[in-house]
Amino acid sequence: MIIYALCCFILHLFKNFPPRFQFTIGLLIYCIPSLIGINNYHEFNKTDENTIQEQSKPNNDRIKEELLIYRSSYKKQLNHRIPLYDTS
Repeated sequence: MIIYALCCFILHLFKNFPPRFQFTIGLLIYCIPSLIGINNYHEFNKTDENTIQEQSKPNNDRIKEELLIYRSSYKKQLNHRIPLYDTS
């Protein structure tokens, strides 16, 4: 929720702009998830089948490790999540 609140502070700066400009910015922001979804679809098709199976059937040690992470502080959770989205 903190991240969403920070995003709203940024959007609050646009309140005095003309409606047409706000609509255009809103439309662009609305399209971003669709573009990300299209990109993820193409990346998913390139992913090796073994990688997908490895992620969908983790062993018990990995499950326990992730539970410990997600029961800890928010900072540790973000440190765990950010590398999950690293494409390099």
